[in-house]
Amino acid sequence: MIGRSILKRFGRNEPPRRIGVFVSHSKDEAIAKQICTGIDDAGAESFLDELKVEAGDVFEQRLLDGLRRCEEHVILLSPRSVTRPYVWMELGASWIMGRRIVGIMNGITIRELRAMDGMPALIADLNLIDIGDVKSFFEELRRRAGHDAKQ
Repeated sequence: MIGRSILKRFGRNEPPRRIGVFVSHSKDEAIAKQICTGIDDAGAESFLDELKVEAGDVFEQRLLDGLRRCEEHVILLSPRSVTRPYVWMELGASWIMGRRIVGIMNGITIRELRAMDGMPALIADLNLIDIGDVKSFFEELRRRAGHDAKQ
């Protein structure tokens, strides 16, 4: 019989790592936190700066660490967020790293996004969802995370 110490050494007692989902927003903390709750309830692990960056942390380094550990990126698109450089820097980093990017529109339409001067082309190519349809994203995430909706 294989001893517990050997199994532990080979990582068999450790639970599998959950899918990480980085959440970008700008001053939409309440909605972003609700999205994080849905992400966590779907069996993934959310990263939101307000919840993960602590006093004394180097803000930019914690964001980069969070982006590196996450396989997916949710960007909350609102009239305010689309004007914020940090949101676009985070999006660009995720795009370069080949992450799945999910745009959730809140208070802005696809037509308005596409009409904005300087809007990154990759936003126009994404299958964006409206905040009212966010439950469909959580259901898709639950499947990707390996959790059947019936569980």
